[in-house]
Amino acid sequence: MNLGLDLSSPVDDLYEKHFTLWAAESLEDELIARGHQVELTRRVDCSLKNSERVRKANIWGADVLLCLHCNAAVNKQATGFEILYDDAKPQDKRLAEALAAYFRRYFPDRRYRGIITDADCPRTHLSVLEGARMPAVLVELGFISNHEEACWLLENLGDVAHALALGLEAWKKG
Repeated sequence: MNLGLDLSSPVDDLYEKHFTLWAAESLEDELIARGHQVELTRRVDCSLKNSERVRKANIWGADVLLCLHCNAAVNKQATGFEILYDDAKPQDKRLAEALAAYFRRYFPDRRYRGIITDADCPRTHLSVLEGARMPAVLVELGFISNHEEACWLLENLGDVAHALALGLEAWKKG
């Protein structure tokens, strides 16, 4: 799993890197408990180039690359979960749909911003998906610039990991 960078949060001087590492560790625990093998692109507070994250996943022969990130916005009221994928890879869309379905099922009261392709919303951080030889998506877990959403995310990381694990399993089953 790829983990995010360092967007700031209004909660206890936490940054995106904290949220994403904790989310990845929760997801790792959930997937290992379900019998899956998991590799994280980082386990400590360090910075990796996007190309290095993809290179690691390719070397590992990963079945999937799930890039966990958190959004931030000038508008501190912005909220929502979204998944981005490369529209040149149809298998990425199916993965995005499976993850979104489980997130929406487990968190019907959370704002769902949709599944977004690189063509819909060109962003430089989608470079983290470039060169992946496996299905790959970028999951924006929520807006950590929104105090309420950041707190919710911290309190629900285990449940978020559970929903993502179920989505991954549904995708894998086809």
